[in-house]
Amino acid sequence: MPKVEVIVKVEKEYKGKLAEIAGECKAAGMTVEQQMSALAMISGSVERANIKRLEGIEGVSYVEESKSISI
Repeated sequence: MPKVEVIVKVEKEYKGKLAEIAGECKAAGMTVEQQMSALAMISGSVERANIKRLEGIEGVSYVEESKSISI
């Protein structure tokens, strides 16, 4: 199954646990590419079927598919 690029937004009060949440994202099948602590976001790719697993991680506010823009 092909992977989709996603952004995982972490709730403000969990910002200090970004690395721990990234580890949980990996355990849920996500390939983590970046952890952006200033933005409380994690980017990477995951199979579309596993997006719900990411959304269920404590401290995750939402998961959004990345959009590519071509000019």
